[in-house]
Amino acid sequence: MIFTQDPLNLSCYKLTASNPGQFYYNAFHVGTPLTPVTFTVTVPYPFVTQGANPIEVYDGAGFSTANGQTCFGTGTKILAASTTNLTLASYGVNPVVGVTTKTITVTVPGNVNDTGFVWLAIHLDYGLKGLSFGQNTTTLAATQCGGTTVLIPNNQPYAFSVSNGSTGSSSITSCNTFKKLPGIGGLVCNGLTTRMIAGVPAVLKDSLGNVLATSTTDQDGWYM
Repeated sequence: MIFTQDPLNLSCYKLTASNPGQFYYNAFHVGTPLTPVTFTVTVPYPFVTQGANPIEVYDGAGFSTANGQTCFGTGTKILAASTTNLTLASYGVNPVVGVTTKTITVTVPGNVNDTGFVWLAIHLDYGLKGLSFGQNTTTLAATQCGGTTVLIPNNQPYAFSVSNGSTGSSSITSCNTFKKLPGIGGLVCNGLTTRMIAGVPAVLKDSLGNVLATSTTDQDGWYM
């Protein structure tokens, strides 16, 4: 989890990104052709589905090799659905990161399951991106700044699982990293001669006009 300083509130950090970012949770079924298959997938808070049709189903899988690299790929897409658009609100009131879960049920009709092989892929992302958090410098946990309190512990495990049409589970663990803004800098030049100007006052203000720092340009016209 990558947190960077919130430019509107420098004492807090925005959850800017996760690495990896968006991903697919995959499940596979091998059975009788032309037979309905139902998957029940359990997803931990705060993961949400992505796109208008986050659920995709394929009738096969295979390998392809190009430029010496072999890749695992899908067969023909037989279903694209928004059966359950999973949002943060889907988890109810006061969900706990990595603990509260939500199930997604996907039924593949028998009339499209003509090979007996079914590959289910659900498009997911970490739903708390963009929110502002404070840093606990001792534990590296992140606590939401203002509003409903959301706690993202450091080294938080998240367990995903599937049952019915396929059985399995997978777990990942996140770590928090807080990055300070690298700062700003510039060069002051004469608009006519383009010569650098030393000793020019430089003032850094926030979006409300409050002064955060002052300085003057150095002998080469630079400020940092």
